[in-house]
Amino acid sequence: MKLILHYGILSLLVALLFSCQKENDGQEDENGGNKPGLVVPAGTPDGSAPAKKIIGLQGGTLKSTDGRIEIDIPQGALTEAQEISIQRISNTNPMKLNQAYRIEPHGITFKKEVKLSFYYTEEDLAGTVPEALEIAYQNDKGIWIRVGGAQLDKEDMTVTVSTTHFSDWSFFESFKITPDNTTVEPGGSVELYIFSDADDILAPLEKGKEQEIGEPGAMTAKFIKKWTLAGAGSLETNGARAVYKAPSAVPSKNPVAVSVEVDLNKKGKFLVVANITITGSYIEFSIGGGIPKKIPATPVVRMGGLYLLSNPDNEGGGYFLLRWPGGKGSHGYSIENNGGHFHWEEVGGYTYMSKYIEEDKLLASGGSVNIESMGEEDGYVKGSFSVTPTGYGPALRRSLAVEGSFKVRKGF
Repeated sequence: MKLILHYGILSLLVALLFSCQKENDGQEDENGGNKPGLVVPAGTPDGSAPAKKIIGLQGGTLKSTDGRIEIDIPQGALTEAQEISIQRISNTNPMKLNQAYRIEPHGITFKKEVKLSFYYTEEDLAGTVPEALEIAYQNDKGIWIRVGGAQLDKEDMTVTVSTTHFSDWSFFESFKITPDNTTVEPGGSVELYIFSDADDILAPLEKGKEQEIGEPGAMTAKFIKKWTLAGAGSLETNGARAVYKAPSAVPSKNPVAVSVEVDLNKKGKFLVVANITITGSYIEFSIGGGIPKKIPATPVVRMGGLYLLSNPDNEGGGYFLLRWPGGKGSHGYSIENNGGHFHWEEVGGYTYMSKYIEEDKLLASGGSVNIESMGEEDGYVKGSFSVTPTGYGPALRRSLAVEGSFKVRKGF
């Protein structure tokens, strides 16, 4: 049964932690203070249509097409009517959460402060807590800047900041356990981290103050109060790091939970949780070159000449389906029901498919499902897949590419 934890992506961040780790990681930085801001490229549009609206001197509001960000411009903030737009883009914030948004026109300065509100979901809290969610914009140097005075509303599930300018904006997590939801083979191990930017980003930032966001690293050990394992296996801890060792067989209580108590002084005391499923099967994929997502899988089944791969009851944050005709080899996608097909639908979020509409024509995506083994030797179906491009949303707009791999029990 799926373990649901309110205070509940991210193997890429784990890789970052490995690559940039100092010898004293997990220990207090002897220099103190914040890390230098990390220069990164600007995001690119994901192919979805922007939200647009002409707002005059009386002010007004505009919400993004996915409903995740809203702008509130007060009366008197503009000196003349302006077309305001919100375009969803890839998020290059080092501590990103979800997509970023390009709010235009850039360069405009308001006479009064404008409010930007980001909406979050329960799924966004996997591995973190609402108090860790903050808002940043990217400056002309390519550095993401944390904005002070963020207001958290747990009832409306929003975080709001005030600004007098437009730019590229994003949600980010000031601290998080990673991976927050993963799978492991019986007898295997998982390395866990509590990451943050630096000590400074863990303290409240007053309105009117700003702070550069640097490269993520392990949280300073002084903030880590206690690691706890709920379930089978063992846990070895060292400051902001821990290694979970799975039992030799799949336990009756599955997944297990690893939780960490952190004390951030003025910001408060919090509990963050990671869920680990012990299984021999997994599906792993990334969208648009983003952080890989690893989810559990049900056994591959056969229906006629088609093979179907999916995840159990939306576990892993959404509904996944991969379909291909035939056994070992490479299989392309089709707009027909008897051909290859990819589908990923996030819970309360985005949907990507292996077909898209261009110039009023429905086209099958490029890429393929590549089957390396049909379980002949060890009972596992193994392979990889790519989808280029995907179709996004109900209008199947041309969108980001997807790449992934899988190792899943044979069920036929």
